[in-house]
Amino acid sequence: SAEAVMSVEPCVEIAVVLELSSIVVAANVVVCVMPCNKIYYWFLGNKIIVLVQKIIFHEYPKTYFVGGAVRDFLLQRKFTDVDIATSATPEQVKKILKFNKVKFSTSHEKFGVIVAHKGNSKVEISTFRTERYSNNRFPEVRFITSPKTDSNRRDFIINAIYYNPCTGEILDFHGGLEDLKNQVI
Repeated sequence: SAEAVMSVEPCVEIAVVLELSSIVVAANVVVCVMPCNKIYYWFLGNKIIVLVQKIIFHEYPKTYFVGGAVRDFLLQRKFTDVDIATSATPEQVKKILKFNKVKFSTSHEKFGVIVAHKGNSKVEISTFRTERYSNNRFPEVRFITSPKTDSNRRDFIINAIYYNPCTGEILDFHGGLEDLKNQVI
């Protein structure tokens, strides 16, 4: 897809990301490539997260960390809650987790969310989706394959930054990196 097919210079340090010196803007999408090992130092405290992201990414390359953990990682803050967003459907996620012997819960599957867990560690894996609310409390959900479209439903711009530790790619469709740099919520 034209959304994120770019060649960019790797960012050497997280601070460089926040300074926006190695970030390329094209078609209103910010894409930055960072070294793969950088985020693993931050996520190693919760190995299930790394495992789950890697095994899903192997089959579905559009698999990203998203939300508050990415925001906090970029701000060099500690975090415990990590969400993964992917183009894989809940059925595909369950199949991959089952094959890799990772335990999971399907209690939120109708919303496109599978929760992988091991001991006290858990990670929510969400299929990219659109949500439409009508007169009822719960949204009508439609699964999609576009992180850009998925980003439109996120609560804050800074929580709509997608990071793929396997490729080092950062997707920012709404100016969240600039907001982080300027300390805007």
